[in-house]
Formats: sequence, structure tokens, C-alpha cells
Amino acid sequence: MIMRTMNAAIFNEVCNHPEVRPWLGGEGLIDTAPVLDNPGNYGLFGEGGGFILVAGPAASYEVHSQFVPEGRKHSFEAMRAGMDYMFTRTNALQLTTFLPDNNPAARGLALKGGFKEWFRRENTPLGPGTQARIDIDDWICRTPDLEADGERFHHAIEDAKAKFGSKLPNHPEDKLHDRYAGAALLMCERGQMMKAEALYNRWAVNAGYTPIKRISDAPPLMDVGEGVLVTLGSDGLEVLQCP
Repeated sequence: MIMRTMNAAIFNEVCNHPEVRPWLGGEGLIDTAPVLDNPGNYGLFGEGGGFILVAGPAASYEVHSQFVPEGRKHSFEAMRAGMDYMFTRTNALQLTTFLPDNNPAARGLALKGGFKEWFRRENTPLGPGTQARIDIDDWICRTPDLEADGERFHHAIEDAKAKFGSKLPNHPEDKLHDRYAGAALLMCERGQMMKAEALYNRWAVNAGYTPIKRISDAPPLMDVGEGVLVTLGSDGLEVLQCP
């Protein structure tokens, strides 16, 4: 479980823990308030620590992670939850992070979570290391949990075709299609209709699928292909028309 917070005090307690502070560079007490007071940044806190994500250009966010020793056993699941949050609830298209050479645990966690080495940095406050990144398409392609949401979407369309007596064919089984459809569905349900449309269509035109078309944000209405109209907001998925 992870939640967004702007409460700097809980992050400060973790950052200034004697077994965490030495890994964060610099001297003296750390105060995260100047970063978290900016609503364009995100603080995602879970059991024993969390992540501060600083907004950068082109919908990118730089990730800073901190967990007390007893919370590190939860750090991988927290990272997965954090990626889900950022990629489906915000405008984020890319996450970046710095992996110091002298912190192999942080490097191992990031690579296990799907971050890819990007380029070297030699002179930083944390010493030499590697800048790493994960893009939203990388996240979708390596997240099988999204298939369940894609199947939920496709089953609703198939049920509607039967209900309306539609002659439209059903899609063949395609796990990657399920992942992209599932990601787009979650974005729509979480208030990111425009992002869902752009992300799905960029993939669909390359994969040979029909693009979707956003009709309106309020109420949330999408043409998901061939005139099939669905509402995709917080109240769930409902098929309104199926020719």
C-alpha cells in the first residue's frame, strides 16, 4: 500500500534516520519540505519509507527512494505500486533515478524493477554512478498484472456485442494487447483520458489495432473502435453503443 502525501515530516524522519542519512549525501539534517510543498512533485509513502519524485521536462520525474532498514523488505512492492501510481494517475511518461556505485542495493532494486542503465555520471554529490530510466512502454510490457484489466475491458466489449446483436468480430487472444488496453482503462478510470488515448493509439498504429477516440472528458466517453462507445470513469466501465 502506498499513498501520496505532502507531509514532509514523515519523509524527514526516514531521511534523517542514522542508517539512511549517510546514503543521501551532503551534511546536516535533510528537510524535504521545499520539494514536497510543490504540488508538481510527488511524495509516495508506504511501510517504512517511500519515494520522492521531482518533476522534470517532458513528463519525466526523477525518483529519490528512502527506506529505514526494517522497511526495505517492502521496497520492491512499494516500487511496483509507485510505478502504477505515477504511470496511471499522473502525466508521467518516464521515471529516472541515479544509482551510485557505492550503493549496490539501490542499483539491484532499480534494475529488478525494470529501470535500464542510461548513461554514466562521474561527479555528483553522491559520487560516481549510473543514471537509469524506465519509460511507460517498458513498464506496460513488463507488467503482467495489467492483463487482468485488459481482459476486464475485452470481456465487457464481448458481452455488449452479444447483448446488442453486433456483427463485429471479437479480438484474438493477445496478451500484450491486454496490457495496453488494461493500462489505458486504468488511466481513464483514474482521470487520465487524454493520456490513455495518446498512449494506446501510439502503440495501436504500430501493432495493427484500431485507434481509440476520446469523445469527452466529462462525462468520460470514448469510441474504442468501429463506433463502440463506452464510459470509462471512476464509476467503472459501461458500453453504451455497440453497432
